[in-house]
Amino acid sequence: MDLLRLLEIDRTLLVPEAEKSLLLADRLWCEDSCPREPGRLVETLEKILQRCLTSGIWYAPILPRRKKALERDAWKPSAYSSAGGESEASRARASTTRQGKGDESCAACGGTGILVRAGGFTGTLCSCGIYLQRLPQR
Repeated sequence: MDLLRLLEIDRTLLVPEAEKSLLLADRLWCEDSCPREPGRLVETLEKILQRCLTSGIWYAPILPRRKKALERDAWKPSAYSSAGGESEASRARASTTRQGKGDESCAACGGTGILVRAGGFTGTLCSCGIYLQRLPQR
């Protein structure tokens, strides 16, 4: 997920309940043309939080923290640069299609193993099979 990288969110520190909100966040961020400049990113984060509230989805606490930090100018994404926003986004998307053991990411699901359908309320398992790594081993 490019949004997680942009917001510098460590997925291993998140609770499982936050996963659905992050999938929705990534989809809404992409619908808003993947904004990287702080002003537009704040607007997009507000849309994400509002959608989570209206949909009854528990959102990850890091989302409002990043929004407030951006508003206060206390934090900016390290990937933010005023020049080359779209080409940078394209390069980041291309880098997510790496194939390897351990840190495997799929371009379709972003490494989650879940493909969220339009609307964000239903989904299906991705054909990459990364969800199998999350199953408890017996």
